[in-house]
Amino acid sequence: MAFDVTMGWDDMKIALGSTNHIENEELEEGILWEKTVWDIKEHQKFEEKPEFGTVTEVYRQNIIQEVNNTPKDVFVIIHLYQDYIVHCRLIDECLSKLAMKFVNYKFMRIKATSCLENFRDSNCPALVVCKNSRIVHQMIGCACLLGGIHISEDSIEWVLAQKKVWETDLQENPADFGKKQCRLSGRKTTWPIDTQCREDIITSMSGRKYT
Repeated sequence: MAFDVTMGWDDMKIALGSTNHIENEELEEGILWEKTVWDIKEHQKFEEKPEFGTVTEVYRQNIIQEVNNTPKDVFVIIHLYQDYIVHCRLIDECLSKLAMKFVNYKFMRIKATSCLENFRDSNCPALVVCKNSRIVHQMIGCACLLGGIHISEDSIEWVLAQKKVWETDLQENPADFGKKQCRLSGRKTTWPIDTQCREDIITSMSGRKYT
């Protein structure tokens, strides 16, 4: 056996009697290399996108910092709520699910009066959407806009998709389908809450503003 003799990859294949497959294997290696480079680039692009996945509770003293520290071009969805308002609790549940679906979006919630002392309960629920430290959408008293008694994660997804916050595969607003079903059934909607809560919701649904 000779010493100080190096054998290249092609020489090794010749020695092993696989010369007939050299060209095919080189082609396969080239394709594999290109795919590996593409996968690495895609992985790097994915890594560059921040992931959140939850709804974060924020307070007056840190909400501005939380918005300003959000990476560039990332949308921030902020829910201004009051605990006793049923629609606010429902929206919180829906946003928790949407946060797990749209992990590259930052979801936050803040008690309305903690954010703005003079913010009226009748303006809750409210959604504020920010991007690059600027407010791009504000939906004040938005229970009806998001579907009223038919609010769901899909109805919220639909509304925000119409506002170009994200893309959706939904073909129509699910809340509209729910309203049609109620009309077809000929029944009055039953509120699964007591009289006082019903009055609170009616109050909270007055004086709505949409942008």
